[in-house]
Amino acid sequence: MDIETLVAQSIQLKKWPLGRLLRVFEDTRAEAVATRQEVIRRLDEAGCVQRALFIGVTGTPGSGKSSLLGVLANKLLAMRAELKVAVLAIDPSSPLSGGTLLGDRVRVRVDAHSERFFFRSQPSDCRLGGVGRHTFQLCRVLGRLFDIVCIETVGIGQSEMDVRQLVDRLYLVMQPLAGDQVQFIKSGIMEIPDVFVLNKCDQEDIAKKSLYTLRSSLRLFSKIDPMRRKILQTSAHTGEGSQELAEDVLEAYAQPARCMERQHEHAFRVWVQEAFGALGMSCLGQLEAEDVFTVQSSDFEDSQCVFQRLFFDWILAQGHTSM
Repeated sequence: MDIETLVAQSIQLKKWPLGRLLRVFEDTRAEAVATRQEVIRRLDEAGCVQRALFIGVTGTPGSGKSSLLGVLANKLLAMRAELKVAVLAIDPSSPLSGGTLLGDRVRVRVDAHSERFFFRSQPSDCRLGGVGRHTFQLCRVLGRLFDIVCIETVGIGQSEMDVRQLVDRLYLVMQPLAGDQVQFIKSGIMEIPDVFVLNKCDQEDIAKKSLYTLRSSLRLFSKIDPMRRKILQTSAHTGEGSQELAEDVLEAYAQPARCMERQHEHAFRVWVQEAFGALGMSCLGQLEAEDVFTVQSSDFEDSQCVFQRLFFDWILAQGHTSM
């Protein structure tokens, strides 16, 4: 199937062609660059511009992220008949074998035949940050075809903050007895989410105790914006709180601001760091300070090509012969 047909059928949200199209954006071969540019051009010509709300769902393993995402997706689709929802789930990769069990799809229970819903699993490739190597690239496509894109991370930790740069709204899913007040503070994640979601609240007694502990912990963080201290209580098992969670997502969806430019800038810096290391970051900083170079969100691949040329010119000018 050629690119023109893949793009046309992906716009119609046909699952198999869309899956094939996304593989182009996971392809690391040099010849895939031109293909990605052609896909973006065709999507632009068809009027498929970046419009999606990106939400992140993160939390410790076992907190019920995947099950809750399934409940949330079903609720959103039921509340808005015109809404299209995609879920991008990042599964951990083995540091020994490099393999990944893409198991999150088992717990996200949504009608697989619905053309308004799309699910994609992605390996983390042992990367920190909570997202995969190609998460940003897939967001470039999904954000043009769907209204809400949910990114489920591997799991939260002090080094897993990349997802914050990719989403408009971040939900931290916690479970009862996740830790005492000291443990909440030690985790280093209290400043990151927009909304705290205390899941598994069907376990009423221990859920209440955890709610009080979380509230008292948040009072210790004076730097946290009061608007980002919202706590929702949910249960993926009973559906409790799913209405309030879906309404919070739809409220964010109604806001005009989107994170597209921040996505591109962050992803570009990650690419520079991985491709060129500290020298690349120094070069990028100098070029930006001198207004010589700016990341073009409209053409990510073109920005990469321009920077590569400027970087090697900069290396020669600096006299770094070790490159």
